[in-house]
Amino acid sequence: MKETSPAEFDEAIVSKIKLCVFSGSQPTSSEAALMYEKAYILWKEVWGHVINVEMGKSTRLFSDEISKQSKIVSLFFDNIAVGVAFYKIRDLDSIVSLDDSFFRFWPQDSINKLKALSSKRISLASNFTVHPDFRKSRMGICWKGLLLQSFVNEFAMEEEAEVMTTAARKIRSNEKLCFKHGATVLSHDIPYLTLDGLPIDGEIADLVVWDKRGDKILQSNNQLSLAVWNSRLNLNK
Repeated sequence: MKETSPAEFDEAIVSKIKLCVFSGSQPTSSEAALMYEKAYILWKEVWGHVINVEMGKSTRLFSDEISKQSKIVSLFFDNIAVGVAFYKIRDLDSIVSLDDSFFRFWPQDSINKLKALSSKRISLASNFTVHPDFRKSRMGICWKGLLLQSFVNEFAMEEEAEVMTTAARKIRSNEKLCFKHGATVLSHDIPYLTLDGLPIDGEIADLVVWDKRGDKILQSNNQLSLAVWNSRLNLNK
């Protein structure tokens, strides 16, 4: 389906889009907690399928994968969770941070490149999640693009880190989406490993970064993404 020009979006459709931003821990208010749980359920269902079916590795997912994050960004349509992404902030001078499972398949050369980009703390983004029914354009909207740009916009507001990085799965062409939304490549074609350090057939990733010290990461905003971003709900308590 052809994407609609940002100026042509139906206001009735746009009014049903909601962007929620959470800290990692579960909110205490009932309304925010409900949205948080919807985002969690979407993540668990999608990544359960990815790991157990697409990757063929039997494993159980635990909620602390989300609750340990620094920031969670979730997109809703008509109160249905259609996407979620999150990052945690770490200090690359710390051996504790470098032993994080996030870096389990990173070559040392790639880590050195990452360190060279920033002497400060860094955002580690992972588990980009889109509802299966919203992976292709619907109602003229590229939902995964809207989610990613919203996520990048949130990172641009982050005071603790100048650089964000992720491993973009190439089997889903996620690296192309990242480049479209302001990322640059750090390392190409890195074999993706399980938490046990085992390779996964056909799974490779590009290691990419967003550097907010330039304005490139915000250039892919359009009228829709700005409207959604400006009406976001910060549900951190």
